[in-house]
Amino acid sequence: MTGWEHIKPADTDLIIIQLGDNYRGAATVQELQLQYERLISSLKRKHEPLIVCVSTWGNRKLDPFIRKAAENQGALYVDLKYIFGNAKNRAGNDGFTHSGVKWHPNNQGMKAIASAIWSALKPELEKRNLLGE
Repeated sequence: MTGWEHIKPADTDLIIIQLGDNYRGAATVQELQLQYERLISSLKRKHEPLIVCVSTWGNRKLDPFIRKAAENQGALYVDLKYIFGNAKNRAGNDGFTHSGVKWHPNNQGMKAIASAIWSALKPELEKRNLLGE
């Protein structure tokens, strides 16, 4: 959970975090969850950006730590397990056979991910009166 320090000065209103599928560290509170919380905390500014934490695409053992980090930092959490669980949402469904590629989301999967994020995001934007007509 290093290498993100260069984005700390970001002055944005919306931050979407999706990482972890290539994470090779330990799936522990100390090594993953607290570092993830540190990342979220460091991205917050006085204006309190809306932060959305998205689960991993296929590394399920990390998701409880990501979910807890999001909860502890007041960020939204979007779980992709049902989208990943549908093989039609993966590149293998489109004919990709390489083991390093076929498990990635295909176009249908990317659209489903965008819909899941929007479904979580829209009510919060409405609550903050940030959704234009």
